[in-house]
Amino acid sequence: MSTRFITSVAVFLLGGAFLCSLSAEQTRISMGHEDAWSGISRFEEARLEEGQRGFLDIVMAYRRYDPESVPTDMLLHFETLPIRDHASRYMVTASEKVAILPLGKIGGGAAFFSRESGGLTMDFSGTASGEKGSPLFLPGSVWEDFTIEFWLRPGYLENGEKILRWEGQRLLSGRLQLQTLTCTVEKRLLKWDFENFFLHPGSGEISFSLKGKKALIPDRWNHHMVRFDAQTGLMEYLVNGIPEAVLYITTNGTPSGSVMRPYIGKRSLGRLQIAPAYTGMMDEFRISRIFLTDPQLKKFSRNGGSVEIGPVHLGEEGSEINSIDLEVSTPAGTGVYSYYRLAESPSSLGLDRPEWIPFRPGEEFVPPPKAGYLGIKIELFPDGEGLISPRVSSAAINYRPNLPPPPPVGLTALPKNGKIHLTWSALQQRDLGGYLVYYGESPGVYRGQEASEGASPIDIGTDTELTLSSLENGKIYYFAVAAYDTVGSSHRGPLSQEVSARPSAYYGE
Repeated sequence: MSTRFITSVAVFLLGGAFLCSLSAEQTRISMGHEDAWSGISRFEEARLEEGQRGFLDIVMAYRRYDPESVPTDMLLHFETLPIRDHASRYMVTASEKVAILPLGKIGGGAAFFSRESGGLTMDFSGTASGEKGSPLFLPGSVWEDFTIEFWLRPGYLENGEKILRWEGQRLLSGRLQLQTLTCTVEKRLLKWDFENFFLHPGSGEISFSLKGKKALIPDRWNHHMVRFDAQTGLMEYLVNGIPEAVLYITTNGTPSGSVMRPYIGKRSLGRLQIAPAYTGMMDEFRISRIFLTDPQLKKFSRNGGSVEIGPVHLGEEGSEINSIDLEVSTPAGTGVYSYYRLAESPSSLGLDRPEWIPFRPGEEFVPPPKAGYLGIKIELFPDGEGLISPRVSSAAINYRPNLPPPPPVGLTALPKNGKIHLTWSALQQRDLGGYLVYYGESPGVYRGQEASEGASPIDIGTDTELTLSSLENGKIYYFAVAAYDTVGSSHRGPLSQEVSARPSAYYGE
């Protein structure tokens, strides 16, 4: 693990970040501690999490299932109490002894169940069929493709422990048949039983079973999934994405037979029970209306996540960025990559422009890039197993503000016939770009337009004198001059001391 720490002393608040002087010219904007990363403008597979020192760190986002990503019938995240169905189809009734522990496999929490205290009962809400269809366990439902999956961390794996149980009834040819769907523990394996769960072309009773092959180990997380393809009749049981049992739900048990569909009898009043007699933890329970081919087995996306910070205002256009520091923690196999981009206005920092430029945190930029606004992008990548995230605790921008030129001095105004001649002392400014001459008819109001040389202000480059002509004799005019640097006329300094003069025919030609 590699970690680098940044220490800064904040003296006043600037734009949501803390600013402090590092030298006579260099300043620092610090983010991620007291300001709680208020400058983050975009998250992508990333989030904020409390770090060891009580401040918020940037980490990767958990890859929890989204009920909108695939057709979902039931989804339990087990993050907080009360437990709810995030697909909004079922009401959840939980035993008082069901707890949420901060030990989730996916996300921050997981449900803890006790064999003696009971688990959850899922009751369809009774809402009418909508765009998403009725709940699968609604009496009279005929299923197509489906997938049942969950993460399990058993405490004991005792024979007879019940992970799932559903009971129903159907009437076929005048005969009442009991239906069950169960998942139980048998010799440290999970066994799935479907009794009269699939609709046989005749009226006979029929059962199917799938059982794992590799013994499970207590106190260890494993992903379990049963999936059914209504086109071929294929049903598989997978542990951690690896098939352990396969069969065909057809009339002859082969791909060539007629496929039987799951059917919830109209006389069914039973509810799906989750962990009714099980001791251990469970996380991310989902029933999907598809034959799922890509289960979520990683805690974090192996494609990484990112955040974008800014635009951060550096106070002045053309400010020099000396370095950008990051305080990061990178456990083995994880990675953090950083980029910046520059602009002279916030609107110029769009999603796709300008391009991101990679940088090494803490290294001096040679030559230093210049801008008025800065954007930062931080990419985070987990370890190869997708189980551990790096973290970023703080960031700091070290830069020198590009202070505008000082006000010119020595401004004088010499009146003439219909003209006024202005002069001032040249500024000894290394990055001087030029001067702007302001004029008008009232003190401090420089909106003059009648001079042949143009409307106020007039950009005359680096000259230190100007004659304004076509002025009205007898009228008093007021003048001031400002300097700007090589960034452009938009980055001007303060106005000089104001002077005034009145042109007159008295002065002759």
